[in-house]
Amino acid sequence: MTGRVLRSRSGCVPLFLLLVMAFALGCSVPSNFLQPSLPGQNGRRAALLAMVGSAATAQPLKGVAMVPKSSYTLAGYYADPFHPGCKRQFVVDEGDVKIRGRDGEPDCLKGTQGPNWVLPVQWKLGSETIIIDFSPKGGPKSVVGTWVGDGIVFPDGNKWKKIA
Repeated sequence: MTGRVLRSRSGCVPLFLLLVMAFALGCSVPSNFLQPSLPGQNGRRAALLAMVGSAATAQPLKGVAMVPKSSYTLAGYYADPFHPGCKRQFVVDEGDVKIRGRDGEPDCLKGTQGPNWVLPVQWKLGSETIIIDFSPKGGPKSVVGTWVGDGIVFPDGNKWKKIA
């Protein structure tokens, strides 16, 4: 052995592709893309700051950002302001979504806790709405809830905020 370390060239491929893409992008940008700088300004610095500023303020469309990517997005614990301290847990089990919880009189923090219940949930991939069957706990059969990014809003205005 001569003491040389053999290195794989596969690590060079991503760097090479990045350089090729940067060169292609540089060649495809028209020369009038960058406006001439004002006296006393560095043209490259102004262009870089403009690109960083526009990238920092770019936001996804609200319609796209609100749709859960999978049923696991719904999984977790929620706070129900109509029943403070009472358990609201979305559980995903082999694709089925269920809510496990309990209510209290008047709530679970200051009063008596009631029995546990499990509610079936209907949800389809790509939909921001769910349908919950509250009949196992004495409520309506088909209540529509809408995922709003940090929780679920119901037709009566109640919002279960996701806390974990």
